[in-house]
Amino acid sequence: MALVIRRSIEQLARSVLGMGLARFAQQTERTDAADGGGPAIPGVAAIVKAAKAAAKANSKGLAVKVQRHSQGEFKRLGINLRKDEPAIGALIDDWRSANVARVGSLLENERDELSDILSKGSNKTVAELRRTIEDRLDVSRSKADYLARDQITTLNSQISHERMRAAGIEEAYWTSSGDERVRESHAEMDGELFSIDDPPEVDGEAVLPGEPPLCRCISMPRLPELEDED
Repeated sequence: MALVIRRSIEQLARSVLGMGLARFAQQTERTDAADGGGPAIPGVAAIVKAAKAAAKANSKGLAVKVQRHSQGEFKRLGINLRKDEPAIGALIDDWRSANVARVGSLLENERDELSDILSKGSNKTVAELRRTIEDRLDVSRSKADYLARDQITTLNSQISHERMRAAGIEEAYWTSSGDERVRESHAEMDGELFSIDDPPEVDGEAVLPGEPPLCRCISMPRLPELEDED
């Protein structure tokens, strides 16, 4: 998904930098919307539409990989899951829709940002405007990478906990990654038992492992039958 967003942002940049910046900054008529307000990047609607389609396709592939990973982990723990999981199917559909909306929103924001830069750039040289745009796009690329990583960990958490519920598991142990990148509050939760339907409060918010931004923690299901064997 990050690659889709980055390429779309670069395409937006080419739309701007490929035409005279002074002429663009003086535009008063939109070429991509019917509301007729403010300067805009020509053809941005088509770019956003293509990016949304690509994000939808990419999200499906990512979701399948995350789902298979989760399924493999459950098998490794000896937990049998039914083949048909409609609840997870709906969860993945919602996740894909949210990702497509995020891609569209991000690109629309970039369009507006670039338009604003150009409309206020009458006293700047072309070189200065180009540097401003490039600086802005570097921020956008980083944001795209962040969104992609964050959404994958979020989906993995959602699928894992939904499968636990489907398997009748009610409790799990918070398990951190155990390295120097783990947040202090998450390291303190390591090994703590919690109810899946009543998440613990971490940093002032009730969350499950993997739900906070870029959280790499996971839930290890509590399996009483295995504990009894010990």
